[in-house]
Amino acid sequence: MVVFLACIFGAAVLILYGHMIELRSVTIQHAQIRNSGLATALKGEKIVLISDLHLGGPFWDAGHEVLEIVEDINPDIIFLAGDYVDWSGGHDVYNRAIEFLSRLKAPLGVFGVMGNADYITSRETCKFCHTADWKYPAETSRVNMLRNTWTEVTTEHGKFVVAGIDSSNPLTKEPATIPDLPDDLPVIMLSHTSDLFAGIDQTRDVLVLAGDTHGGQILLPEFFWKFIGAKSDPDHMRGLYQEGKKFLFVTSGIGYSHIPIRIGVPPEVVILEFLDF
Repeated sequence: MVVFLACIFGAAVLILYGHMIELRSVTIQHAQIRNSGLATALKGEKIVLISDLHLGGPFWDAGHEVLEIVEDINPDIIFLAGDYVDWSGGHDVYNRAIEFLSRLKAPLGVFGVMGNADYITSRETCKFCHTADWKYPAETSRVNMLRNTWTEVTTEHGKFVVAGIDSSNPLTKEPATIPDLPDDLPVIMLSHTSDLFAGIDQTRDVLVLAGDTHGGQILLPEFFWKFIGAKSDPDHMRGLYQEGKKFLFVTSGIGYSHIPIRIGVPPEVVILEFLDF
């Protein structure tokens, strides 16, 4: 009986810690990626990756904290991997996300893709790209939302391509498509999910940046996620992966889904650093 009560007490303390402390403690993570092409083009640049904000949630909204962190970093480029809104999907929730995105700035650009949560209310989703009357660009116009397209970015040291794959759009019947990309430039590919990584040629010089998993929110063995089938790509839950010349980095993101706790997987803003071989 004593052991049972001790287990109950320990579980309660762990859950309370996960909800009151770790969920609300946004960390800065550093990821080093050895890619000569990107290292050449992005030498000396500060690069930030943010995903899965789920702003407007009833238990925790890290928007102000994230903005303060980003402002302190003062990045040259910001990449966004989707899920800006909470799953409740109300008008105020979308406005909260749009207000957040409108405050992001970086001299070389802010680039993003949409996540599946962002499509939860289709009429509100449109605000990410234009005003409700379709007459003007959205207040998030600083963010270049890439939907199955790409753009070329020029830095002081070279050029690279940023592509965005609309991997989470439930409003269209057509699957997400990878656009034709130039062969002579390194590519950073934004996608909310990491599913597309398996279909990319290993000889292609590509870095995929993704989120969606939240790292599971609770640190558990990899086989657990494969067993329950809760994630579409349980082989890539969190961190850096490489196959041949292609790379994948999956961030655990900022917010939460379903259960407002994090244990062993703190919310994170990621600083990307590219190193030559």
